[in-house]
Amino acid sequence: MPRGPKPAKSKEAKPRVARKSQRNERSKVRDLEKRLADAQQQLTATAEVLKLISRSIFELDPVLAALTEHATRLSGAQNGALARFDGERFTVAATYGPDREALEILRRSPIPLTRGTLVGRVGLERRTVHILDIRSDTAYEWHAWREKGEARTVLGVPMLRGGVLLGVLAFWRDRVKLFTDKQIALLETFADQAVIAIENVRLFNETKEALEQQTATGEILKVISSSPTDVQPVFEAVARSAARFCDAHDVVIVRLDGGMLHYVAGAGPFGSNRSTLEIPVTRESVVGRAVVDRATVHVRDLAAESEEEYAVGKALQRRLGQHTMLATPLLR
Repeated sequence: MPRGPKPAKSKEAKPRVARKSQRNERSKVRDLEKRLADAQQQLTATAEVLKLISRSIFELDPVLAALTEHATRLSGAQNGALARFDGERFTVAATYGPDREALEILRRSPIPLTRGTLVGRVGLERRTVHILDIRSDTAYEWHAWREKGEARTVLGVPMLRGGVLLGVLAFWRDRVKLFTDKQIALLETFADQAVIAIENVRLFNETKEALEQQTATGEILKVISSSPTDVQPVFEAVARSAARFCDAHDVVIVRLDGGMLHYVAGAGPFGSNRSTLEIPVTRESVVGRAVVDRATVHVRDLAAESEEEYAVGKALQRRLGQHTMLATPLLR
Protein backbone atom coordinates (compact mmCIF):
# COMPACT_ATOMS: atom_id res chain seq x y z
CA MET A 1 0.00 0.00 0.00
CA PRO A 2 1.60 3.25 -1.05
CA ARG A 3 2.64 5.62 1.73
CA GLY A 4 1.30 9.12 1.82
CA PRO A 5 3.52 12.15 1.57
CA LYS A 6 5.61 12.95 4.70
CA PRO A 7 4.36 15.91 6.68
CA ALA A 8 6.46 18.97 6.10
CA LYS A 9 8.71 19.94 9.00
CA SER A 10 7.90 23.23 10.61
CA LYS A 11 10.21 25.93 9.44
CA GLU A 12 10.19 27.45 12.95
CA ALA A 13 11.32 24.28 14.79
CA LYS A 14 15.01 24.86 14.28
CA PRO A 15 14.91 28.59 15.11
CA ARG A 16 13.05 27.80 18.35
CA VAL A 17 15.64 25.23 19.37
CA ALA A 18 18.39 27.67 18.43
CA ARG A 19 16.83 30.48 20.48
CA LYS A 20 16.43 28.20 23.51
CA SER A 21 20.04 27.08 23.18
CA GLN A 22 21.16 30.71 22.96
CA ARG A 23 19.20 31.60 26.09
CA ASN A 24 20.79 28.69 27.95
CA GLU A 25 24.22 29.77 26.84
CA ARG A 26 23.59 33.37 27.89
CA SER A 27 22.32 32.15 31.26
CA LYS A 28 25.47 30.08 31.75
CA VAL A 29 27.64 33.04 30.82
CA ARG A 30 25.79 35.30 33.29
CA ASP A 31 26.16 32.67 36.00
CA LEU A 32 29.89 32.34 35.32
CA GLU A 33 30.27 36.13 35.30
CA LYS A 34 28.49 36.39 38.66
CA ARG A 35 30.66 33.65 40.14
CA LEU A 36 33.77 35.37 38.85
CA ALA A 37 32.63 38.72 40.28
CA ASP A 38 31.88 37.11 43.65
CA ALA A 39 35.26 35.38 43.71
CA GLN A 40 36.96 38.65 42.81
CA GLN A 41 35.13 40.44 45.62
CA GLN A 42 36.15 37.77 48.10
CA LEU A 43 39.78 37.84 47.00
CA THR A 44 39.84 41.64 47.18
CA ALA A 45 38.29 41.69 50.66
CA THR A 46 40.63 38.96 51.91
CA ALA A 47 43.65 40.81 50.52
CA GLU A 48 42.54 44.06 52.19
CA VAL A 49 42.09 42.36 55.55
CA LEU A 50 45.43 40.56 55.33
CA LYS A 51 47.11 43.84 54.38
CA LEU A 52 45.57 45.49 57.44
CA ILE A 53 46.70 42.60 59.63
CA SER A 54 50.28 42.91 58.40
CA ARG A 55 50.31 46.68 58.97
CA SER A 56 48.38 46.94 62.24
CA ILE A 57 50.33 45.01 64.86
CA PHE A 58 49.85 47.97 67.22
CA GLU A 59 46.10 48.56 66.76
CA LEU A 60 43.56 45.77 66.60
CA ASP A 61 40.31 47.75 66.40
CA PRO A 62 40.64 48.92 62.75
CA VAL A 63 41.38 45.37 61.62
CA LEU A 64 38.37 43.89 63.43
CA ALA A 65 36.09 46.67 62.14
CA ALA A 66 37.18 46.15 58.51
CA LEU A 67 36.95 42.38 58.82
CA THR A 68 33.42 42.56 60.25
CA GLU A 69 32.30 44.91 57.46
CA HIS A 70 33.71 42.76 54.64
CA ALA A 71 32.34 39.54 56.13
CA THR A 72 28.86 41.01 56.59
CA ARG A 73 28.63 42.44 53.08
CA LEU A 74 30.00 39.38 51.29
CA SER A 75 27.74 36.99 53.20
CA GLY A 76 24.59 38.86 52.19
CA ALA A 77 23.72 39.57 55.84
CA GLN A 78 22.16 42.86 56.87
CA ASN A 79 24.13 43.02 60.11
CA GLY A 80 27.27 41.60 61.66
CA ALA A 81 29.20 41.78 64.92
CA LEU A 82 32.45 40.51 66.37
CA ALA A 83 32.47 39.66 70.07
CA ARG A 84 35.64 39.01 72.11
CA PHE A 85 35.64 36.37 74.87
CA ASP A 86 37.46 37.03 78.17
CA GLY A 87 37.04 33.56 79.62
CA GLU A 88 33.67 34.28 81.24
CA ARG A 89 31.59 36.46 78.91
CA PHE A 90 31.58 38.22 75.53
CA THR A 91 32.03 41.91 74.77
CA VAL A 92 31.16 43.35 71.35
CA ALA A 93 34.34 44.73 69.73
CA ALA A 94 33.11 45.59 66.21
CA THR A 95 29.80 45.88 64.37
CA TYR A 96 28.51 46.59 60.88
CA GLY A 97 24.94 47.39 59.93
CA PRO A 98 22.88 47.63 63.15
CA ASP A 99 20.87 50.79 63.69
CA ARG A 100 21.49 52.88 66.79
CA GLU A 101 18.87 51.12 68.93
CA ALA A 102 20.13 47.66 67.97
CA LEU A 103 23.72 48.75 68.57
CA GLU A 104 22.77 49.97 72.04
CA ILE A 105 21.27 46.56 72.83
CA LEU A 106 24.53 44.93 71.77
CA ARG A 107 26.72 47.24 73.83
CA ARG A 108 24.49 47.61 76.87
CA SER A 109 25.85 44.61 78.71
CA PRO A 110 28.27 41.71 78.18
CA ILE A 111 26.86 38.57 76.56
CA PRO A 112 26.78 35.52 78.86
CA LEU A 113 28.09 32.09 77.95
CA THR A 114 24.64 30.48 77.67
CA ARG A 115 22.49 28.85 74.99
CA GLY A 116 20.04 31.75 75.22
CA THR A 117 21.98 33.87 72.72
CA LEU A 118 23.61 33.04 69.40
CA VAL A 119 27.05 34.18 70.57
CA GLY A 120 26.79 32.28 73.85
CA ARG A 121 25.61 29.12 72.10
CA VAL A 122 28.51 29.23 69.64
CA GLY A 123 30.87 29.71 72.56
CA LEU A 124 29.48 26.72 74.43
CA GLU A 125 29.46 24.38 71.43
CA ARG A 126 32.74 25.67 69.88
CA ARG A 127 31.25 25.25 66.39
CA THR A 128 29.32 27.17 63.73
CA VAL A 129 25.65 27.60 64.71
CA HIS A 130 22.96 28.35 62.10
CA ILE A 131 19.41 29.17 63.23
CA LEU A 132 16.76 29.50 60.51
CA ASP A 133 14.37 31.59 62.62
CA ILE A 134 15.09 32.69 66.19
CA ARG A 135 11.35 33.21 66.75
CA SER A 136 10.92 29.45 66.45
CA ASP A 137 13.89 28.62 68.68
CA THR A 138 12.56 27.90 72.18
CA ALA A 139 16.02 28.09 73.76
CA TYR A 140 16.66 31.60 72.46
CA GLU A 141 16.31 34.05 75.37
CA TRP A 142 17.46 37.42 74.06
CA HIS A 143 13.89 38.66 74.07
CA ALA A 144 14.63 42.36 73.56
CA TRP A 145 16.49 41.57 70.36
CA ARG A 146 13.92 39.05 69.14
CA GLU A 147 10.91 41.26 69.84
CA LYS A 148 12.52 44.21 68.09
CA GLY A 149 12.38 42.18 64.89
CA GLU A 150 15.92 43.07 63.92
CA ALA A 151 16.96 39.44 63.44
CA ARG A 152 15.31 36.30 62.07
CA THR A 153 17.94 34.02 60.48
CA VAL A 154 21.25 34.11 62.38
CA LEU A 155 24.67 32.55 61.96
CA GLY A 156 27.55 32.43 64.43
CA VAL A 157 31.13 31.29 63.79
CA PRO A 158 33.65 30.63 66.59
CA MET A 159 37.11 32.20 66.58
CA LEU A 160 39.34 29.40 67.86
CA ARG A 161 43.07 29.17 68.49
CA GLY A 162 44.05 25.55 69.08
CA GLY A 163 40.71 24.84 70.74
CA VAL A 164 40.85 28.05 72.84
CA LEU A 165 37.86 30.35 72.26
CA LEU A 166 38.87 33.94 71.44
CA GLY A 167 35.49 35.20 70.29
CA VAL A 168 32.56 34.81 67.91
CA LEU A 169 31.60 36.33 64.57
CA ALA A 170 27.81 36.73 64.41
CA PHE A 171 25.60 37.63 61.44
CA TRP A 172 21.87 38.07 61.11
CA ARG A 173 19.17 38.77 58.56
CA ASP A 174 15.87 40.55 59.17
CA ARG A 175 14.07 37.87 57.17
CA VAL A 176 14.04 34.09 57.13
CA LYS A 177 16.68 33.02 54.62
CA LEU A 178 19.39 30.43 55.17
CA PHE A 179 23.05 31.21 54.57
CA THR A 180 24.52 29.05 51.81
CA ASP A 181 27.33 26.56 52.34
CA LYS A 182 29.60 28.82 50.31
CA GLN A 183 28.77 31.83 52.52
CA ILE A 184 29.35 29.82 55.69
CA ALA A 185 32.74 28.64 54.42
CA LEU A 186 33.66 32.24 53.62
CA LEU A 187 32.67 33.45 57.10
CA GLU A 188 34.71 30.68 58.70
CA THR A 189 37.69 31.95 56.70
CA PHE A 190 37.11 35.46 58.07
CA ALA A 191 36.98 34.01 61.60
CA ASP A 192 40.40 32.44 60.99
CA GLN A 193 41.71 35.82 59.85
CA ALA A 194 40.37 37.46 63.01
CA VAL A 195 42.28 34.91 65.08
CA ILE A 196 45.48 35.74 63.17
CA ALA A 197 44.99 39.45 63.83
CA ILE A 198 44.34 38.94 67.55
CA GLU A 199 47.32 36.61 67.90
CA ASN A 200 49.65 39.03 66.12
CA VAL A 201 48.75 41.83 68.52
CA ARG A 202 49.00 39.51 71.53
CA LEU A 203 52.46 38.28 70.56
CA PHE A 204 53.62 41.83 69.88
CA ASN A 205 52.35 43.03 73.25
CA GLU A 206 53.92 40.09 75.07
CA THR A 207 57.28 40.80 73.42
CA LYS A 208 56.94 44.49 74.22
CA GLU A 209 56.07 43.77 77.87
CA ALA A 210 58.99 41.39 78.23
CA LEU A 211 61.35 44.04 76.85
CA GLU A 212 59.88 46.71 79.14
CA GLN A 213 60.27 44.39 82.12
CA GLN A 214 63.91 43.73 81.29
CA THR A 215 64.52 47.47 80.84
CA ALA A 216 62.85 48.30 84.16
CA THR A 217 64.82 45.60 85.96
CA GLY A 218 68.05 46.89 84.42
CA GLU A 219 67.29 50.45 85.55
CA ILE A 220 66.60 49.32 89.11
CA LEU A 221 69.77 47.22 89.26
CA LYS A 222 71.74 50.22 88.02
CA VAL A 223 70.30 52.36 90.84
CA ILE A 224 71.06 49.65 93.41
CA SER A 225 74.68 49.43 92.28
CA SER A 226 75.10 53.21 92.42
CA SER A 227 73.44 53.62 95.85
CA PRO A 228 74.80 50.83 98.10
CA THR A 229 74.26 52.85 101.28
CA ASP A 230 71.03 54.72 100.45
CA VAL A 231 67.83 52.75 99.85
CA GLN A 232 65.64 55.78 99.06
CA PRO A 233 66.72 56.15 95.39
CA VAL A 234 66.03 52.43 94.93
CA PHE A 235 62.49 52.75 96.30
CA GLU A 236 61.83 55.70 94.00
CA ALA A 237 63.19 53.85 90.95
CA VAL A 238 61.02 50.82 91.78
CA ALA A 239 57.92 53.03 92.11
CA ARG A 240 58.56 54.78 88.77
CA SER A 241 59.22 51.51 86.93
CA ALA A 242 56.14 49.84 88.44
CA ALA A 243 53.91 52.76 87.45
CA ARG A 244 55.19 52.67 83.87
CA PHE A 245 55.17 48.90 83.49
CA CYS A 246 51.69 48.40 85.00
CA ASP A 247 50.20 51.55 83.43
CA ALA A 248 49.17 52.56 86.94
CA HIS A 249 47.85 56.00 87.86
CA ASP A 250 49.68 55.86 91.20
CA VAL A 251 52.24 53.66 92.91
CA VAL A 252 53.23 53.89 96.56
CA ILE A 253 55.70 51.93 98.63
CA VAL A 254 55.05 51.66 102.36
CA ARG A 255 57.18 50.16 105.11
CA LEU A 256 56.13 48.52 108.35
CA ASP A 257 57.18 50.47 111.41
CA GLY A 258 55.67 50.37 114.88
CA GLY A 259 52.60 48.42 113.81
CA MET A 260 51.74 50.92 111.06
CA LEU A 261 52.50 51.12 107.36
CA HIS A 262 54.25 54.41 106.49
CA TYR A 263 54.75 56.00 103.07
CA VAL A 264 58.38 55.94 101.87
CA ALA A 265 58.21 56.46 98.09
CA GLY A 266 55.78 56.80 95.22
CA ALA A 267 55.03 57.80 91.65
CA GLY A 268 51.99 59.65 90.34
CA PRO A 269 49.73 62.39 91.69
CA PHE A 270 48.78 60.53 94.87
CA GLY A 271 47.52 62.95 97.53
CA SER A 272 49.35 66.01 98.86
CA ASN A 273 50.46 64.78 102.30
CA ARG A 274 52.25 61.55 101.45
CA SER A 275 54.60 61.85 104.38
CA THR A 276 51.63 61.70 106.78
CA LEU A 277 50.10 58.58 105.20
CA GLU A 278 49.75 55.86 107.81
CA ILE A 279 47.78 52.66 107.32
CA PRO A 280 47.07 50.20 110.16
CA VAL A 281 48.11 46.59 109.61
CA THR A 282 44.67 45.00 109.33
CA ARG A 283 42.72 43.17 106.66
CA GLU A 284 40.37 46.16 106.38
CA SER A 285 42.54 47.81 103.71
CA VAL A 286 44.00 46.43 100.49
CA VAL A 287 47.58 47.21 101.52
CA GLY A 288 47.06 45.94 105.08
CA ARG A 289 45.49 42.72 103.83
CA ALA A 290 48.49 42.06 101.55
CA VAL A 291 50.78 42.37 104.59
CA VAL A 292 48.60 40.26 106.91
CA ASP A 293 48.01 37.52 104.31
CA ARG A 294 51.58 37.66 102.94
CA ALA A 295 50.00 37.53 99.46
CA THR A 296 49.14 39.79 96.52
CA VAL A 297 45.66 41.33 96.75
CA HIS A 298 43.82 42.60 93.63
CA VAL A 299 40.53 44.55 93.95
CA ARG A 300 38.62 45.49 90.79
CA ASP A 301 36.81 48.48 92.31
CA LEU A 302 37.37 49.46 95.94
CA ALA A 303 34.45 51.88 95.78
CA ALA A 304 32.10 48.94 95.12
CA GLU A 305 33.38 46.84 98.03
CA SER A 306 31.42 46.54 101.29
CA GLU A 307 32.20 48.68 104.31
CA GLU A 308 32.53 45.57 106.48
CA GLU A 309 35.14 44.06 104.15
CA TYR A 310 37.35 47.12 103.67
CA ALA A 311 36.43 49.71 106.31
CA VAL A 312 39.89 51.35 106.40
CA GLY A 313 40.35 51.05 102.63
CA LYS A 314 36.95 52.61 101.92
CA ALA A 315 37.79 55.61 104.11
CA LEU A 316 41.05 56.10 102.18
CA GLN A 317 39.21 55.63 98.88
CA ARG A 318 36.73 58.39 99.69
CA ARG A 319 39.62 60.72 100.52
CA LEU A 320 42.02 59.81 97.74
CA GLY A 321 39.74 58.49 94.97
CA GLN A 322 41.43 55.21 94.00
CA HIS A 323 39.36 52.42 92.42
CA THR A 324 41.23 49.39 91.02
CA MET A 325 44.02 48.44 93.42
CA LEU A 326 46.83 45.92 93.44
CA ALA A 327 49.01 45.40 96.53
CA THR A 328 51.91 42.98 96.86
CA PRO A 329 54.00 42.44 100.03
CA LEU A 330 57.76 42.94 100.25
CA LEU A 331 58.91 39.66 101.78
CA ARG A 332 62.35 38.51 102.83
